[in-house]
Amino acid sequence: MSQKITNVTIDVPYKSAGGVIHQHPVSFDVYQIDGHYSLRPCLDTMERQLANLPEELKFVMEKGK
Repeated sequence: MSQKITNVTIDVPYKSAGGVIHQHPVSFDVYQIDGHYSLRPCLDTMERQLANLPEELKFVMEKGK
């Protein structure tokens, strides 16, 4: 069972016309699932594709990091 624990905003590089890269703030929901964590961008499908982000990023905290 997943439980939303917080929302964070992270600057993410977006590539625009001419290959120019700009940093844009993206909000992510953070969920805890059975001792693991999931980071899900709060973007629609088209925005996720522009930012080159997957639907979900999974990670584990080890020694508080």
